[in-house]
Amino acid sequence: MTTALPGPDSRSHPLSRTSAACPDPPLLAIVSEHGPRIARFSIDGKWLDDMQVPAPLSDPAAQRSVKDGPEALAIHPDLGLLTMPEEPLAAEVRTTHTIYAANGDTLAFDTTDIGTTSIEGLEVFSDGCMAMIEHDVSATDGSLIPFLRVLDPANRGADPMCATELARIRMPGIMDADFDGITQISEDLILIVSHDKIDSGRCSVFGLLRITPASAGQHGTSG
Repeated sequence: MTTALPGPDSRSHPLSRTSAACPDPPLLAIVSEHGPRIARFSIDGKWLDDMQVPAPLSDPAAQRSVKDGPEALAIHPDLGLLTMPEEPLAAEVRTTHTIYAANGDTLAFDTTDIGTTSIEGLEVFSDGCMAMIEHDVSATDGSLIPFLRVLDPANRGADPMCATELARIRMPGIMDADFDGITQISEDLILIVSHDKIDSGRCSVFGLLRITPASAGQHGTSG
């Protein structure tokens, strides 16, 4: 969806809204594939300024396709602003997703075990762990298969590749939903929301996922 929001110069600025995060002090940061850029707004919707996306994401020609630019944005207490493209850059391995931090750091993870997934949403938990919504496409009927992935950056070694925990998202009665919104609402609950086309009908689905301890120092997921 593309909208026009007012800037300080009174001009309307088109912005394709793909993801948002709220840093401190209270502002709204929105990543857009147009540019690409990260636009900052006041909480009453006034455009303040544009920020540069991480250098590897700044060239649209480096994207895997025109629709696979920056997709997800979140704030981490140590790493700062985190940005992820929908699919790995064209020069990267298709099954390796990368999180780009504002401080120049990167974290990566492999999806070979489930396929060539696309990133739809990113959230940072209160303990600093990161959660991603991603989906694969069913080879039989083309429906979307959603997953929740949790990454703890504290467990990363010298290699940018990180171990993750993964759970398939299953909603009773919902066979094809494009979940792309995620936020933590309590220590063990996260809220997810889908686009407005579900099983070929016009509606959105909100779901609650509970995060449970799989073992000491780790996260588990249950829908």
